[in-house]
Amino acid sequence: MDYNQRMFYMGLTDKNHIAEPVMYSLAAIEVANVVILAVLFFLNRNLAAIEVANVVILAVLFFLNRKWRRGGDRLQTSLSHKYQIEENINAIAFVFPLSTIHCVFYMATGFLMPFLAFSQATIAGRAIAAARTEFIPLYYVVFPLLLQLRTVAKNGKDRVYPSLLRRVSAASSAKNSGQEEEDLEAGEHSLHWKLLYPSAERGKRAFRHAEEDV
Repeated sequence: MDYNQRMFYMGLTDKNHIAEPVMYSLAAIEVANVVILAVLFFLNRNLAAIEVANVVILAVLFFLNRKWRRGGDRLQTSLSHKYQIEENINAIAFVFPLSTIHCVFYMATGFLMPFLAFSQATIAGRAIAAARTEFIPLYYVVFPLLLQLRTVAKNGKDRVYPSLLRRVSAASSAKNSGQEEEDLEAGEHSLHWKLLYPSAERGKRAFRHAEEDV
């Protein structure tokens, strides 16, 4: 047993404040280590199952909502139901990448740390292994960056869609106004033709009646 282990397993009694070494039971320490490892493994396994279930459920809900939106049943549903489906898709599309990143970082920390830390023989080695496998601080750096990127992308879409709708609306209005002008010109031309050339108009009607009789 090296110096670090001896210092860990020895304590000082408070009798007369004299530095009197007392050796703890090595068997009790080893049993405590095994119990701690078992508890950590149990908690990590259950929390990891929750993390994976969260990602899987979000993915299933996303694909089900998209399938419903592309299906034919949406034509027979109410507008509020369609709006709710669109909100579900947008919310899941925003949350799913964040949940996936959290699951990856947590599972990497939860499974690597107990095995690598408790595989070391010394206390210092365990502390170093635990520090090297602690990915949660890195997650707290990546998460705000990812959230900012998602927010910027969403704001960009919000700016693009209104401008696109304005262009489409303007083009549609111009087309409708142009069609109305053409219809008006055609009506005026027909009226002028009837007023100026009544005999020709009667001849056209007689020709159409003759074609119908034939």
